[in-house]
Amino acid sequence: MNHRRSGSALIAGLLATTAAASILTAAPALAVAGDVAKDGAYTFTAKLEIGNGQRACTGALVDAQWVVTAASCFSDKLGESFKIPAGKPTLMTKATVGRTDLTSSTGQVRDVVELVPREDRDLVMAKLSAPIADIAPVSLASDALTRGESLRITGYGRTKDEWVPDRLHTGVFTVDAITGPQATITGENGAAICKGDSGSPALREKDGHFELVAVNSRASQGGCFGSDETGSGTIEARIDDINYWVRQISSRSAVAQSAEKLTVSGDFDGDGRADTAALYGYGDGSTALFTFRSKADGGFEEPVKSWSTKPGQWTFKNIRQLVAGDFNGDGRADLAAMYGYDDGSVALFTFLSEPDGTFRKETKSWSTKPGQWTFKNIRQLVAGDFNGDGRADLAAMYGYDDGSVALFTFLSEPDGTFRKETKSWSTKPGQAYAANSRIVAGDFDGNGRDDIAAFYGYSDASAALFTYLSEPDGTFRKETKSWNAPANSWWGQNMKIVAGDFDGNGRADIGAVYGYGDGSLALFTFRSNPDGGFDETPIKSWTAQPGQWNASNVQLLVGNYNGDGRADMAAFYNYGDGNSALFTFTSETNGAFQAPVRSWNTSAS
Repeated sequence: MNHRRSGSALIAGLLATTAAASILTAAPALAVAGDVAKDGAYTFTAKLEIGNGQRACTGALVDAQWVVTAASCFSDKLGESFKIPAGKPTLMTKATVGRTDLTSSTGQVRDVVELVPREDRDLVMAKLSAPIADIAPVSLASDALTRGESLRITGYGRTKDEWVPDRLHTGVFTVDAITGPQATITGENGAAICKGDSGSPALREKDGHFELVAVNSRASQGGCFGSDETGSGTIEARIDDINYWVRQISSRSAVAQSAEKLTVSGDFDGDGRADTAALYGYGDGSTALFTFRSKADGGFEEPVKSWSTKPGQWTFKNIRQLVAGDFNGDGRADLAAMYGYDDGSVALFTFLSEPDGTFRKETKSWSTKPGQWTFKNIRQLVAGDFNGDGRADLAAMYGYDDGSVALFTFLSEPDGTFRKETKSWSTKPGQAYAANSRIVAGDFDGNGRDDIAAFYGYSDASAALFTYLSEPDGTFRKETKSWNAPANSWWGQNMKIVAGDFDGNGRADIGAVYGYGDGSLALFTFRSNPDGGFDETPIKSWTAQPGQWNASNVQLLVGNYNGDGRADMAAFYNYGDGNSALFTFTSETNGAFQAPVRSWNTSAS
C-alpha cells in the first residue's frame, strides 16, 4: 500500500515554528491531481515502487543513471527520521521513468542499486541499474529559490478521488518561506501533495524549460483521498543550494568507466588554488569534461561533469591536448583544445570557466581550411601570457613534412577567443625534429611574461634543455641551451615535464618525471636562473621502485593546489585495470617535492 506521512512528529523536531504552522493552515485541497499531465510531458519524473508494493514515491531523473527523491522514502523509522544508510536499498526498489500513463509501455524501468543520502536534509540520490539514454534528465536550478515564486510539482500520488492513480498529475505551488535547507510551499487553487508524492520534483519554469529546485519531503494531506486533514502546506528539501553536490554524485557513474583521458590543471573557480580538469573519451564515441576542485590540503574533491557530447559529435583521437589559462582575463582559468576534422581542417576551441569551476559550451575561435594545417603535425599546444597583457595566450609547435619546425603564437582576445597565428621561430629541414621535443610554458626569467622551455632528445639518447624567451609582442627569441645530458643517459617516451614556480622565488621551474629502463621512476626539479636558463644539476626528490608506478600511465599536472604560493605537482594515474587515481606532490621551499598523497580514486566496477 502507498505510504505518506502526516509529518507532525518530524516537523516538530526539524522546522521553525512559523514553517510548521503553515502546514496546518490552508483551504481544502484538490491534491497534485489538480491537472492531469499530458502524454509525454515531464518525462523525467520517476515512479518508485519500494518493497514490492509496500511503499510508493516519486522522483526525478537528474542524470542518465541517477534519480533524486526523498530519503524518508527508504527510512525504517517512517514519520520520525530521514536518516538512512548509504549503499544498496534495504527493500527492492524499481524506478519507472518517462511513463506519464502507467498503463502504457513507454519509458524505461530500472532497479535502484545504490543510495547516496544527503546528511542535512530529506534527500537521496538513487543510482539505477543501467543508464537511460532516451529520456532527457531535468536541469538543475542554479539560481536561489525565492519567497513568493511559483513552482510546478509533478507526482504519481493519490488524488482527491483516486487511491492509486494511473497517470502523472501536476499542480502549482507558491513558496511561503525558506529556512536553511528546507522551504515551505502552499498549493494554488487547492493543489496539495498526497501519499505517493514523497520525493516529487518541484520545478521552476525558465526560458521555456523546467529546472529542478527541490523535492517533496512531507505534507499535511489536505484534500487527499482517505485523509481527514484540511491543510495543504508542504515542506520541500531544497536542491538549488546543493546543485554542485547533486552533480558530483551523478558524475560518479561516468568517471568510473574505462576511458582515454586528457588532463590539465588551473584555478577554474578563482579561489586561489589550482583545480584539475579531465576530458574523457569513451568507447562508444562520446566525450565528457569533468572538474576536480582542489581542497585546502592540496587534495581533490569528487569530480563534476559540466560538458559532454553524444557518440560521433567529437572524436577523442582528434583532440590535440587540453591546455588551461585565463584567456579572457576574469581571474579564472579556462580551457582550450585543437581539433582536427576528418576532412583535413583544424579548429581551435575555448571552454570558458564558470564561478563553480565547471565550463560552458565550447566556442570556436580559429579554424583552417583542409590542407592548410595538418593535424598530425601539431606536436604540442601550451598556454601562457606571452605578451604580458594579463590574459593567457597559446603557442603551438608545428613539425612540417619536410622536417622543418616552427613555433606559432595565438594571442588571446578579451572574450577568450584567439587571433590568427603568428610564426615567431622556425628551423630548416633537418635542424630539429618536433617529435623529439617536449615544450612547457612559464615565466622562467621573472619578467612578467611567460616563456617556452623545450626538453629535446637526440638520436644518441643525449638530451638538452632550451629556453625561448618571449618578446613584448608575444613572439619568441632564438633558443638558448642551458642544460644537457650525455649520450645514453636521459630521454625517451618516459620523460614528462611541467612548469611551475616550485620554490616560490617568482620564476617558473621545470618538474620532470622520468621512467627508467628497470621500471623505477623518479621526480626531478630543474630550478630556473634569472636569465631563464636552468641549474645544471636537477634535484631528485622522490623515487618509485620497479613495479610501483609505470611512467607511461602518468599524466603529469601542475598548479598551486594548497594555496601556499608555490606550485605543486599532481599525477592522474591509470592503473590499467579500470582504476584511476589522483595524487598530489606538495612542493618544498627548495623546489623539491614531498611524497605523493592520493586524494581521489575510482574504479570501473
